[in-house]
Amino acid sequence: KPQEFTEVERWADNHLQAAGNLYRLFDSNTKAMLVEFEAESLADAKVKAGLFLRDSAKGDAA
Repeated sequence: KPQEFTEVERWADNHLQAAGNLYRLFDSNTKAMLVEFEAESLADAKVKAGLFLRDSAKGDAA
């Protein structure tokens, strides 16, 4: 599982846009914004984006 989370974080890193402390995660296929949140740093933003994506994946599987 930790390896999977690292893959999610890597994906998130390529799909994040930052404006100050505000980060937006975009779907590269649809260009739609998936989520917007504040984070202290890019590392923090990657973790938050990873958690969002992991939780979203759980929701889809249920």
